[in-house]
Amino acid sequence: GKAWTLLPWSLVSDSSVARSMNLEAAFLGAVTVVLAFVLLRMVVQCRTAALCGASILGVSPTFWSYSLVASPYSLNMVFVFSLLILAVRWARVKQDHLLLVIAGLSGIGLGNHASLLVMAVPIAIIVLSSDLSLLRSRRRLIAPVLVFAVTLAGVYAYIPLRSLTIFSGEEIIGQPV
Repeated sequence: GKAWTLLPWSLVSDSSVARSMNLEAAFLGAVTVVLAFVLLRMVVQCRTAALCGASILGVSPTFWSYSLVASPYSLNMVFVFSLLILAVRWARVKQDHLLLVIAGLSGIGLGNHASLLVMAVPIAIIVLSSDLSLLRSRRRLIAPVLVFAVTLAGVYAYIPLRSLTIFSGEEIIGQPV
């Protein structure tokens, strides 16, 4: 959110923070449609079917009603589709660094919205159905669990750390006091 308001098109004098945040939500909605196409292309192996599926999402009034307002849902959908793409990719190539990326992205995503926790079950099914030996290998699980914990803790630690800066008088909404 805050980073989006610092981008060049947001710094135009007639651009409000609310307008910038709504543009961010719409942009993330478009990114979600592209990610849906990528995921469907990976799973279905048919470009036409993937394009039809992503197009259905792209013209869905319900999807866009959430993607055109400043809320955490647009970014959450980007996290959902990104995690599914990474899980399907991991199931195919079984490169352990992808588990680290999944864990880190999950931790950051849960900082955005707790509803992403629902994705733990489908991701676990995708990952474990392709490699059950992962459950028996503690060494392979330690790093992803640590990455998840550190990223989630980092996102939630930002809130009190940022409040110290705001209340110390250094900065309020990007403006010196």
